[in-house]
Amino acid sequence: MLSVMFIKSETKELKPFQKLSIPEACEITETLETQYQRARKKAHADFFILDEEDQEVYAGTLSIGSGLAHHVVDHIKKKLSSLKMDDIQEARKRSFLEQLEKEVPDHLKTTDGSFS
Repeated sequence: MLSVMFIKSETKELKPFQKLSIPEACEITETLETQYQRARKKAHADFFILDEEDQEVYAGTLSIGSGLAHHVVDHIKKKLSSLKMDDIQEARKRSFLEQLEKEVPDHLKTTDGSFS
């Protein structure tokens, strides 16, 4: 199971160094994205994706309220999809994204299983 740890955030809802499951992180960041868009506010949150041994497998910065991503996993998927990689890295990327996608709550996916 992968988990998310926000390390620095401009929002009070995302507490630094609190480990969240992927579903929890998707729910919270999706809610914040909607609230911030409505209020026309923006915030940034730095985060890590951790593996089962709490090793960092991904680091990123989520732009909340920007409309660029619906939640943290959507952000990762869009970021990684835009990167060109060699065949070995590409295979790792696909495997990582599949693992992440399995943990996204169904109601945050579109009908074809991808993200809205």
